[in-house]
Amino acid sequence: MKIYPLLSCASARDKLIKVKAYIKTESGTVTVADALRNDLKYGKVYVMLGINELGWYNLDKFIEYYGNIVDLLRETHPEAQIYIISILPVGAKATASQEMLNNDRVQMFNERIQGMCSEKQVYFVNGFEALAVNGSLPDDASPDGVHMQPSYCHKLTDYLLTHTVSA
Repeated sequence: MKIYPLLSCASARDKLIKVKAYIKTESGTVTVADALRNDLKYGKVYVMLGINELGWYNLDKFIEYYGNIVDLLRETHPEAQIYIISILPVGAKATASQEMLNNDRVQMFNERIQGMCSEKQVYFVNGFEALAVNGSLPDDASPDGVHMQPSYCHKLTDYLLTHTVSA
């Protein structure tokens, strides 16, 4: 499994996917769209936008842009199984530090992401359920309520590896 840090907070916007270079390759830095148009063929593609996206003021626009990412993946890798990972739970420290970082908001976004997945006919993987205890990221999972300890990253990876479909 190769992990590409393709998207940052604002990069879900279609314009940045196609215009701003983020991905470092042997031939230089390229856009996400160009990186996806490489000669490599992927059997599975996992996409997860994170906590930063909770700051979007327009949830409809966020879902539209997320759908554009799925469309680009379909265009560039039509045979790939596409898995969209939910936004993960946050812990109490995160909620205390920023009002928008709360699990009710995470779940509201996740419901809309799941709807987009259904519409686009791609797989939704509920990473929230893999990590949440009583609806929140446990205190021992993260020093700040957002960035997970390695053991919880492994827990999420194990969950992803066991929640896929056969080819």
